[in-house]
Amino acid sequence: MIADLTLTCVACGEEFVFSSDEQGFYQGQGFKSAPKRCRSCRRARKTGEAARPDRRRSRPNHQVNCSGCGAPTLVPFVPDPMRPAFCRGCYQQRKRR
Repeated sequence: MIADLTLTCVACGEEFVFSSDEQGFYQGQGFKSAPKRCRSCRRARKTGEAARPDRRRSRPNHQVNCSGCGAPTLVPFVPDPMRPAFCRGCYQQRKRR
């Protein structure tokens, strides 16, 4: 008989039980390793839901003046003075060309 295992989810950090029944199922399916995510994080990952905070929202923004129109704008990268940075409108116009 296989004993239940207590594992830690790599996505949320919560502990979860990998039961003996689940272990038998995994072995029957040919999986070589135990799951790394808890059931809710696996479900969220399959359905595309955000199990973790959105990384894009946590990026620092930097204020620059648009190289096209001169308006102040925020960019999600450290601006390089040797390269142009554009506001959303100017960037979209340049992209269409």
